[in-house]
Amino acid sequence: MSYNSIGTVGFIGFGNMAQAIAQGLIRANVLQGKDMVACAAHFEKLVNTTSKFGVKALKSACEVCDASDILILAVKPNQIEEVLHPIAKTIVDRKIAIISVAAGWSLKHYQNLLGKDANVQCIIPNTPVAVCQGVTLAEDEN
Repeated sequence: MSYNSIGTVGFIGFGNMAQAIAQGLIRANVLQGKDMVACAAHFEKLVNTTSKFGVKALKSACEVCDASDILILAVKPNQIEEVLHPIAKTIVDRKIAIISVAAGWSLKHYQNLLGKDANVQCIIPNTPVAVCQGVTLAEDEN
């Protein structure tokens, strides 16, 4: 658990938007880098990127899911099913909260994949969140 009781935040995908979110969480003193883990398609690049933030790089979404209390899903929309399918049972069993930044995926899409009780929040942030100046749009269904 982190020093502020949020727990460990795991990023599945660590591209520009995920990096901006991580940087904003650190700048705002919400989390420290050590309170976050991430995985991405290219592990060597991920290691280089995460080291800038003090975030731990992991090799798979399964590892990130096992280590996390909250998941930030930051992959391309066409990758979501492939990424979530192997970890769906763990997400449901552990009641892991998911924050999705994937455009085009509604709460209903996630409920079809994870069940109607899935704890999913769909958001649309912008990259100025990195410097605590961004705007994030969140849906209100969940």
